[in-house]
Amino acid sequence: MPKTRTSLWRRDSTKPASGKTGAVHFADGGYAGPKLETALAQIGTWTLEIVKRSDAAKGFELLPRRWVVERTIAWLNRNRRLAKDFEATVESAVAWIFIASVKLLSRRVART
Repeated sequence: MPKTRTSLWRRDSTKPASGKTGAVHFADGGYAGPKLETALAQIGTWTLEIVKRSDAAKGFELLPRRWVVERTIAWLNRNRRLAKDFEATVESAVAWIFIASVKLLSRRVART
């Protein structure tokens, strides 16, 4: 089977989005892999902290810093266009995420 964008694992096809170095970035266990570590090492000095669930945990367990990612995704999914993946290219999907982020932040700035 030929590898397409949809058949790759997220952690193997992920490129870091931010140019910041020295900051601590959090990811879930799905991103723990050598390809992402290699990509981060090539860009600069990044600290990637993988937040994993304990094997002994049963039921719901609030993981440290995981709520930040989940909250952000929930905020972005309020935009109907992002609720489902309608985009044909990754570039257009990223553009819509930026548009949703600008919308969210501009409303917050307007409130203050």
